[in-house]
Amino acid sequence: MDAHHPIFSVEDPGSLSLSDLQTDDELEDFPPNKRNVMVVRGSDLIVAVGSQLRITSLVDARASSSQSKAAYKILHTTNIDFDIEQLVLSPGGKLLAVVGLNQLAVVVLPRPAYAKLVTTKVDCKCHQVGQYYHATEGAPRIVKVDWHPWGEGGSSLLVMTADGAFREYNMAEDAEEPLQTLHFIPPRTHRKGYQADEALGEEVVSFCLGQGKADWGPLTVYALMTSGDVYAMSPFLPTKAVVPESYILALECFVTAKRDLYTSVGPSTMPSYIYELQFKYVNSLIKQLPLSPPPHPSNLAPSVAPPSRLVHVLSPSSIPAFTYTPARQGPFLFQPAPVELEDGGADASDIAYVELGEGGNEIRDALDTDDDPAETKEKLGVLLIVYGDGKVDVCLDTEKIEAQWEVTQSTEKLDTEELPAFTVYETIDLGILSVVGSSSPAIDSNRPMFHADPLYGDVIYIFHSFGIHSLAMRSWVDVLVRAMQRDRAEERSVGYKLEDVLAEPHPTEVRQLLSTYSANQKSSAPVIAMAIINSPFLSYTVYALTVAYQLIPLNLPLRLSPTTEEAPGLPYPKVSPTKPSPLKPQGPPQFGLGLTSTPNNPNQPPAYISLLTSVPFTVPNLNKYLSRTAIPRSQSNRFMTPDTLRFLGQQAESTQTKTGELENLVAQVSSRVDLQKRELDRQMATVKTVQELLQKLKNRGAEGGDLNRRVESVVKRQKELVERVGKVLQALMDSYSPTLSEFEVKWFKELNRMKDQVIGSGVGDSECLKGRVATVVHRHSILKNELTTLSDQHEEKTKAAASKPKLGTMQVKAIEGRLTTEQRLLSEAKSRVDDLRKALEQVSLG
Repeated sequence: MDAHHPIFSVEDPGSLSLSDLQTDDELEDFPPNKRNVMVVRGSDLIVAVGSQLRITSLVDARASSSQSKAAYKILHTTNIDFDIEQLVLSPGGKLLAVVGLNQLAVVVLPRPAYAKLVTTKVDCKCHQVGQYYHATEGAPRIVKVDWHPWGEGGSSLLVMTADGAFREYNMAEDAEEPLQTLHFIPPRTHRKGYQADEALGEEVVSFCLGQGKADWGPLTVYALMTSGDVYAMSPFLPTKAVVPESYILALECFVTAKRDLYTSVGPSTMPSYIYELQFKYVNSLIKQLPLSPPPHPSNLAPSVAPPSRLVHVLSPSSIPAFTYTPARQGPFLFQPAPVELEDGGADASDIAYVELGEGGNEIRDALDTDDDPAETKEKLGVLLIVYGDGKVDVCLDTEKIEAQWEVTQSTEKLDTEELPAFTVYETIDLGILSVVGSSSPAIDSNRPMFHADPLYGDVIYIFHSFGIHSLAMRSWVDVLVRAMQRDRAEERSVGYKLEDVLAEPHPTEVRQLLSTYSANQKSSAPVIAMAIINSPFLSYTVYALTVAYQLIPLNLPLRLSPTTEEAPGLPYPKVSPTKPSPLKPQGPPQFGLGLTSTPNNPNQPPAYISLLTSVPFTVPNLNKYLSRTAIPRSQSNRFMTPDTLRFLGQQAESTQTKTGELENLVAQVSSRVDLQKRELDRQMATVKTVQELLQKLKNRGAEGGDLNRRVESVVKRQKELVERVGKVLQALMDSYSPTLSEFEVKWFKELNRMKDQVIGSGVGDSECLKGRVATVVHRHSILKNELTTLSDQHEEKTKAAASKPKLGTMQVKAIEGRLTTEQRLLSEAKSRVDDLRKALEQVSLG
């Protein structure tokens, strides 16, 4: 898409509330609220300029040869008269939440056929949301708006305000009154004085929803305060929700196991009524499940488990019998304490929760509702918190919280001293302070936001006033999940111990995709929107929109990871690189399928078409036609009555009907027999033709005629085609990725290293294997010559010793006797000398 598309034109000065370029002094007026004024719906791009909504088709914009042909439509709404701060698209793409500073509206988006309209304006329905709570004077600031993925029809809108009020609106029923309201900051009381939260001036800046498979994770809401504290409430479910049936069943097993454990073991940190309320909450969901099992899809084999179906349920909190309010849990402890940046200390800005498992390179599922919690791989919950100074805390949700309620009537109280905790894996510095400086006022007005990657679940983006960064957590998530699996399975082999993995953590891969800060001019164009395009008709691209409404497209490379080799950069072997896709069973064959299969090219017509249908012929059952009807005997049957005549007429009509049916069945069987006879004759004739053709080919081969030349020509042509395919493939690879990929660079480095080890880096390199082999051969030849010389000398000495005369036995004994006598005399002389020395030492000279 062209960056100068008219949809980004801002000729009206009143449509913008910020200047095109801001210096450090001017950035003090930058609004503290987060902004995201651009979203993507399929191939449509929606942009908010001031209080105006614009939409255009990216496919049409790309096909337009000139800027004059490119156009956009204005979504005409009557209720939006405020500056738009954020745009949030519903899961189904039908509704658009338009967020202002303290006002909120929902627009019903037009269908894709809007592009064919002649007019430049498209009338859209618009509903003002919660005017009593958000549109009044002095209303609290709206910090974040999101759609619940389990809301019925994608109409559950979640709104968080700065005062900690978390509200749920159902756009399909009532947009004015919230169906549920939770308070993450206790409301002010009428008593005199200040409360602790009021004295600290705490505000909620963002929230996120938890995730999980068989726990309370999907029913948990996390709220982030300006100080970085995190609070949570559980359970929270939309009033009208569509939930996977497998999750409800798995949650029931989890709650039942916890309840039985509490009953058998004894008291725990939570009071007993909490487990009873959990069981009551889950039991109310179980009662809403349909009694009939889900129908097995026709495209799946009986042995293949069908995906989990979605069931419509009502939140137990909306039932009058369940009037308990979820308790606020927190603040969470961070263990160990996160590392503080030097000269840092900015306020927290955004929070995100992602669930990652082994093989993060696989395509993610947006809803993730087709997986069975009992059969999916182990996943790890990761919580990320970003601050205005560029600090990012990456935390692991190793001990997920459970549902708790506030019950004032119970004598047992919650243990508020034992706080929940997150395990801090690492602290990331985006490098903003080193570029901008800690004293710059732009740090205080910086409000980073998270943006999840729609293609890869282990990649998350952060856009802020100074550019865009990407975080890739694949390097350590795969290793950590595999270590956890081995640790739980008690297969504590070398290299897979969980403590060893945590002792040597692998950092998250951080990349700066865009920088909008100029160090020379000390100015920046803050990024106010970010969208990722992932369409087969468009490239995998990131669109960044600056405060001056300048579009900056950034192409993203697709991840090309090895599937059979070990993943580079990982110290542990990869157990299962990719998850094999299940084979789809073939359905019943249809009429006209050939007898010869073509697995390599299923679109190729078969060589032989049978006259018979592929479905076997079923012989009709004739037992029902052989039954006889007996006339009941009674006293009245002796005379012919109207009832007797009526009965005989009915039997005659039935006999005629059965006779006609039998004639039809006989005709069908006869026709089938004739068809099988004709098919048998055709098959015999075809077999004879094939045999004759085979004999001709054998004769040609024996004669050495054209067959050999044809085979050689085919082989030659095949080689040429293979070469052409290689060239075309290389050209495509060069056009797609002109530079070498990460794995290719590592592979070539490894080849060069092996070449240096084997051949050497230059002439006279004696450390390489080739030089060492030559040295060994040379030394071997030298040693061999010396060994030959020594062996010759040894033979000569042996011959010379053999030629000398030897002493006799008596002579040797006489010599040994004399040597013994001399040795005894020497010993006696030595003992006398020792005695004399001792005597001299005892003599005194004075």
